[in-house]
Amino acid sequence: MNLKAILINKTPHPIIFMDEKNNVIKTLPRSLKPIRIESDAIKTNFCLDSIPITKVNYSEDLLPIREEGVWYIVSPLVKTLYKWRTDLLVPSEIIKDDTGKVIGCRSLGILGDNKGGSDNVDN
Repeated sequence: MNLKAILINKTPHPIIFMDEKNNVIKTLPRSLKPIRIESDAIKTNFCLDSIPITKVNYSEDLLPIREEGVWYIVSPLVKTLYKWRTDLLVPSEIIKDDTGKVIGCRSLGILGDNKGGSDNVDN
């Protein structure tokens, strides 16, 4: 099934979609206002092998209001923090060059529940 949709990149990097032969089939420009997640490390009294352990809190950035037919491409961290938002997608099937640099992706993904999950991607 191929549905028409509005895809909005909310990452600071262009999203480059490639086919099986690594030909570019579509590019979404980087966002000028990406969704950012800031972290704050709070010291604890614990250490592991002399390495301090901190408690990490993530601040949640404001997400765009949901709109039917609009999908936002975000980082896996953003999607993990906003699991309930079914309109958030992540780059998937990442393609790297010989040096390990990411050069594109083949698809967009929803985060599974690590139990097989559902393939329901209704927006």
